[in-house]
Amino acid sequence: MAEWYNHEGNLNICFVGGESRLKAQNRMFNVLENLLNEDFNVIGIASHGSAIRCLLMKIGKAPDKILNSDVFHIIYEDGNWIVEQL
Repeated sequence: MAEWYNHEGNLNICFVGGESRLKAQNRMFNVLENLLNEDFNVIGIASHGSAIRCLLMKIGKAPDKILNSDVFHIIYEDGNWIVEQL
């Protein structure tokens, strides 16, 4: 349990039958990258704080703690991810 709640810990830790943070991170990032190919200007994504933090870690912009009610504006521009916490 301590490893799971360690935000800087091993992303491969998971509960029996569960998904590791690394797998969740990669799954969410793949979806985000696939959305770049869609013909939309604005896309909304909703998830819980821990999953969003894993996604933001992948793009190098994760705050130490994210609440379930936190809102982020993520922009992909010229090959770079920009993250603004609202």
